[in-house]
Amino acid sequence: AVVDESIQLRFFNPNFTISADDLRDLIANANLPSLGYRKITERKTETDFETGFPVFQETVRFLKEMPCGEVPNSEKMLDQLFPGAFGKDVTNKMRFEFQERKISKFKICLAGIEFHFKKCKFGRRLRRGARGPKRYCDGCGVCDIAIVKD
Repeated sequence: AVVDESIQLRFFNPNFTISADDLRDLIANANLPSLGYRKITERKTETDFETGFPVFQETVRFLKEMPCGEVPNSEKMLDQLFPGAFGKDVTNKMRFEFQERKISKFKICLAGIEFHFKKCKFGRRLRRGARGPKRYCDGCGVCDIAIVKD
C-alpha cells in the first residue's frame, strides 16, 4: 500500500475588508502571473444552509512552486502587493506553523494567495413595489496558502 501525506496551511484574516471591484483592481495591478504565479479559478453555486438561497462563489488562487525556505519571503512580497490582506496575525501564525512543523526542511512548496468572491442570489423576481432584499451579501476574503509538495 502506498500512503501519501500532504500538508496544507491556509490562514484567513477576518479583519480584512475590501469591495470586490477594489480587490479585482488590486489583483490586476499586482500582475502575479508575470511574477511566476499560476492562476486557478474555481466557480460554484451552493445553497446557503441558513437562508436556503443559492450562493455563487468564485475562488481565484495564485500559486507558485518554490523551495519551502523561500515561502516567508514570498508571503512578505504578497503582503506588500495586497496591503493589510494578511496582517501581523496571519504572518505570525504562518511563521509559527513553519517552525513548529519544520516545513523549511522540505524541498518544494506551493505558496500563494487565494481570493474568495461571494454573491448571494435571491430568486425573487424584481417588480415595482416588491419589498425585501434584491441582492445581498457581497463579500470578499483573502487566504494565505502554503502547500508542501514533497
